[in-house]
Amino acid sequence: MLQSRFFPGIKLKQNPARVKPRRYQLTYGLRTKKYDYGGAQLSEEVKEDKPVQPKKVKTKEDKQAEHIARIKRTLIASLIGIGTGATAYYLGGIPDAAGLQKDGLLGLMLMLAGIVIQKHIFILIGMDTDKLGWKDWFYQSFMTFAFWFMTWAILLTSLTP
Repeated sequence: MLQSRFFPGIKLKQNPARVKPRRYQLTYGLRTKKYDYGGAQLSEEVKEDKPVQPKKVKTKEDKQAEHIARIKRTLIASLIGIGTGATAYYLGGIPDAAGLQKDGLLGLMLMLAGIVIQKHIFILIGMDTDKLGWKDWFYQSFMTFAFWFMTWAILLTSLTP
């Protein structure tokens, strides 16, 4: 038996049948919040939610360190792309009248090797590569590819042997 908090002299019986609490939704733009106004039933135990840990606030120094690390990663991808593009041009052979080289596949392999070598360069300069996700590696690969392609295309169209 439970005691009523509004009427102290009245005792309440626990009902074994469970009644589902009402749920309401409030929609603000793209966000939908669900509110449960039913509360716990008399026969249910109240479960406490786990406390939400606040997100770690980054200091100015942490933000600057992350920014410098991103600049270093972008610089490395750019320089490797430019280097592999120039190397692909000089090792690919003399381009013909259409601008094609005999060993054009070599340039692609050099670019792929440059992407793989980036991880080892990051380890050598002391960056934590475990924190990088697939989006970071996709960005690194794309930057390397873009600079490789631009450098190689510029050299193929502008320099004459």
